[in-house]
Amino acid sequence: MGPSEAVLLIVACGVTICAINQVILRDKLDTSRLVPFLAGGVLGGFAGLSGVLPTIWSGLRAWPKARQRGTHQPYVLTMHGLALVSLAVAGLVDVKMGERYLWFLPALLVGTWVGLKLYGHLNEVWFRRLVLGLFFVSDVALIVGAVGAGS
Repeated sequence: MGPSEAVLLIVACGVTICAINQVILRDKLDTSRLVPFLAGGVLGGFAGLSGVLPTIWSGLRAWPKARQRGTHQPYVLTMHGLALVSLAVAGLVDVKMGERYLWFLPALLVGTWVGLKLYGHLNEVWFRRLVLGLFFVSDVALIVGAVGAGS
């Protein structure tokens, strides 16, 4: 294991310890609650899909929308931060990546603003339907893309 992998492992362990402490402080530790986050980490590591399983898991628990967002959004932010650090350590963060970031940043900001406005107007039922509907549409798009590519 090289120094860069060791640093990433230390950061990941620290994040895990903080997450476990949050669970212990709120509720008694139920390790089954960590499974979707562990699986999401695996998906995030190889496909960039870290938030899918935690989002579905929190939705299936029928939590209020604020608790769902308060659970999976910090997780996704952490995973994306770790991914960026990993890319930087691997030498993949360069000027070209910065240019691509600046290119999509306006769309990201507008989309975030629209999403926050929409979130404020959705009740619990419509929030759940919209999240699950978006997952359905993205799944269909992935399947169609894979079939179209001859996979």
